[in-house]
Parts: sequence; structure tokens; C-alpha cells
Amino acid sequence: MPRGNADETDQELIHKLSKFERPVTINDLVERLNWSRGKIDGSVTRLVEKKAIAVVNISKPKGQRQRFIGLPERAYWASFYEQYIIDQRAILIYDTLDVVRPFITEDTVSINHTRSKTQDFSEGIDPQVADVIKSELIRITKIAEEREISSAQFLKTGLQQILDPNFDFLARIALVVINESQSDINPDTRAVAQLFLEQASSLD
Repeated sequence: MPRGNADETDQELIHKLSKFERPVTINDLVERLNWSRGKIDGSVTRLVEKKAIAVVNISKPKGQRQRFIGLPERAYWASFYEQYIIDQRAILIYDTLDVVRPFITEDTVSINHTRSKTQDFSEGIDPQVADVIKSELIRITKIAEEREISSAQFLKTGLQQILDPNFDFLARIALVVINESQSDINPDTRAVAQLFLEQASSLD
């Protein structure tokens, strides 16, 4: 992308951020600007390097991480701290321009330290399991965001399905339906299989 276009993109993003009365997520910006996530991520990265915007990443108690973006000089960071760090008991992961850190007291640090101790059990996870999760983390996070759930909820749901005694049988049925939907042998069977797949894709 030419430098001039990047500058225009960055200015448009800052202009849009100035219209918000709260820090926003990438999804908020995708919806308001009708841009791709890649375009927004690129602009956010450039503006962070210029220290023109603040990015705060938090981890909620259920394991969901969220990244919030805003203008550093805005007063809304105080209410953001109250809402997420105090009320929702989220843990601060990083704060690019220290817009939230000034509000953190020793009591808050102590609470977060206590919470972090409960996460020590993760050190006992089988390294091979941890490696698989790490290697698939980008895909897990992306799919979880698309479904508007946390990565932890996505994994838990997937595990529950796999551990279901009927999972293997249902998976074989699904494979048969998928194969038949693409088959050229019997048009009637293919049409029925495609109808099943369409109905399945519409289910919540």
C-alpha cells in the first residue's frame, strides 16, 4: 500500500475513534468502517508505533482476551478501568501508553496476583497438548471471535462433542452426507444430502 494511502487510512481511523465515547474493539471498527480486519490491524499497528492511539489488552476470568483501542487523552479510561478491571475482575495484559495503569492500586495488584496463582495448574499440562493448542491458537481465536465466544468456551464445547459416546458414529454419518452431497452417481441422493447440509448450516 502506498505511503499516502496508509496516512489517509490512519487519519480516517483516528477520526472514527474520536467519535466514540468509549474504547472500542477491532470488531467495532470493522462494523463501523466496513474495512477488513487486516486493514484495521495494519492501521492500528502504525498508530501504536506513532503513539497516536492506546491499545489495552485484558483477560477476562473465563479466559477470553479482548483488545480495546482508544485515544490516549480521553477521560473514558477511568470508567473502562472500573468496568473491566474492578467490576468484571479482568486482568491487565498490556497497556501500550499506560492509560489504565495510573488507576491500578496495590489492592488491585494483590487481587490479580491471587487470581494468577489459580492459573499455575497450567504448568502441569502435557507439553504435547500445550504445543497443539499453541500451534492452533490463531485458528481457535479467530473461530471463537466469529462465534462471539471465548477461546476457552470454544475448546470446551469441542471437547464435550468429541468425548460424547455418539461422536464417532455421528462423525461417520456426517462424512457420508458430505460425500453424497458431492457425488455424481445419484442426483436424487446428492440433492437430499445437500439439503441436510443446508439445514445443518442454518442451525445455531
